[in-house]
Order: sequence, then C-alpha cells, then structure tokens
Amino acid sequence: MAQCRAKSGLTIIECLVYLSLLSFIATASMALITHLWQAGLQQMRKEQSMLVLYSAYDSIAQDLHAAPQEKNAWKVTSSNMIIWQQDKEDIGWIIDKKSLLRITGTYNKKSKKWSKKQTSLVAHLARGTFVWAHKSGRTFIQIKLSDEKNQVEGTVGISTLEMS
Repeated sequence: MAQCRAKSGLTIIECLVYLSLLSFIATASMALITHLWQAGLQQMRKEQSMLVLYSAYDSIAQDLHAAPQEKNAWKVTSSNMIIWQQDKEDIGWIIDKKSLLRITGTYNKKSKKWSKKQTSLVAHLARGTFVWAHKSGRTFIQIKLSDEKNQVEGTVGISTLEMS
C-alpha cells in the first residue's frame, strides 16, 4: 500500500503550535497596549488637574497684583477668604466647601454679606489656604491649592502695608 504524504503544507500539530504562538503574541501585545493606554490616561488626568490648579493660582495672583496698597481697602484677610475694595467694587476669593470662588460686587463688612454679587466657580479643591506673612515691611500671601493628588503653591507680594 502506498503512503500518501503531502509534500507542502502544515500538519495539524504544526498549525496548532503556530496558532498558539500567534495567540500568545497577540495577547501580550494587547496587554502592553492596554497598560500604555492606562498610563497615558493617568498622566493626562494629572496634567489636566495641574492645569486647573495653576490656572486658579494665576487668576488669584493676577487679581492680587492689582490689589490696593491701602490697609483700609482690605475688608477680610483670613486663611480661607480675602476681600478687598478696588475702584467701586469689592473683589473676593473664597475657599468654601471644597470650591474656589471669585466674587465681585459689594461686600458689607459688618453684616458679612454680599450684595449685587457675581460669583464664579474657579476650581474644585480638596484643600486651599491663604497664609499671610510680613517681612521687611512688605506683606505677602502664600497661596496653597490642592486637589486629591496634586498641590500648587506660591507667594504673591502685596505691598508695603502691615496687616494684622
């Protein structure tokens, strides 16, 4: 009896071995792609968070650079609230309920209430503070803003006034 053997092609065992290798390579490639994708998304979230924090800090610093030097123009100077009178309106930065708010309008220091106010939500925060410091006859505000994972801080010089 003559044996019939194919001279070209693959046996079933060779086919299964090649299929197994191909499956292993495809699975490893997909795992690597998924890992790189997740790392990229995580980095993108961090960059977005830092962008929001730095934008908030820059907005506060810009307002503070234009703030008045006269002590009587400042209505509130606390760790979570700064309010001052500039021209004919009051400007306030408030850290309240994990939000950073910028308020403009008229602030009554005695009643501690705003009228004719416009409120803008600048950023969501986990924490934030305004720390006042005096050095060499100058007043500085150290601004600390943070979300769940990132923190931004910096110092803005106000003027030559002394505040209590």
